[in-house]
Amino acid sequence: MTTSKQLFKVNSQVRDYDIICEKLQKYSSEPIYTKLTGSLNRRRKTKLARARKIALSLRDLDVPQVKESAISAKKLEMRYNKLGVRLRERIELNLPMVLTNKNKLKELHEMRKDSKKLRYLLELTSHQNKEIHTIITELEEIQDTLGTIHDCDTMIAYLKRIRHRNKVKHILDDEISERHKKYDDFIQFCKKSLSDARLNFLKQIAALT
Repeated sequence: MTTSKQLFKVNSQVRDYDIICEKLQKYSSEPIYTKLTGSLNRRRKTKLARARKIALSLRDLDVPQVKESAISAKKLEMRYNKLGVRLRERIELNLPMVLTNKNKLKELHEMRKDSKKLRYLLELTSHQNKEIHTIITELEEIQDTLGTIHDCDTMIAYLKRIRHRNKVKHILDDEISERHKKYDDFIQFCKKSLSDARLNFLKQIAALT
């Protein structure tokens, strides 16, 4: 588990470099583009080598085998419900904060991860209940919107660390504007969902867990 977490962390850093480079592609005709992407690609290469090394060490580890007979259906159901409740409660806890403060970056990021985990959990039993498909779709929308916001935050943080920030001010302004737009989209989605009892995804999830 420790090695897997290390791999995930380094992989996330590689992904961040990819996201930044992709966003910078819009400014490829500008002189600053080559300088920025050149530095990013060098860092990415170092992180990717690190990720490969960790992945190889992970491949050589013995993975414990869990027999189906060792876990009863009742225990699985209890575990499923416990995880569902825990993720829903964490989303409910963070939601008021992120709806009232756009700068709650950590809470926004945690809510995105919890929405993804809850969606994966519900997909395990989606074939048993058609209502779950609607909830999964809403969780996907939340996850996608918050994912875009997170990508913007990653880009903004990177641009703010650049020594000669005046050279990238126009890029930073564009990214902040995009971030505001996506945050507004998230607010509007939540207002629409939470104001209608039939569409309230939190109540729908609560009814399932």
